[in-house]
Amino acid sequence: MKNFFKTALIVLLVGIVIASIAGNKPSSSGNNTLTSVINQFEEDIANGSVIKDGVINGATSVEGEVEVTSNALATIINRLGSLLITGIGKLLKLIAELITKFIG
Repeated sequence: MKNFFKTALIVLLVGIVIASIAGNKPSSSGNNTLTSVINQFEEDIANGSVIKDGVINGATSVEGEVEVTSNALATIINRLGSLLITGIGKLLKLIAELITKFIG
């Protein structure tokens, strides 16, 4: 049983190393696209062009009309989700402690 956990740990570590090496390919096309978008914004600013930001001119504000209501169902689901995530975190911590006790 001790050899099983050691072997599983070694396989996981090798998988992580291979995944990190395979995922480290630099994407020059994505970087070039981002650089061209930034350069276009800088040119627009230098030329004094209007940069659209999604705000519609002449839109009226409705801040006074907005009511803040609490949704009981959303609150319950949010609390249950938080408890579930906390429980999963504690379970994973327990599993990690057990593995370190078996290996150590």
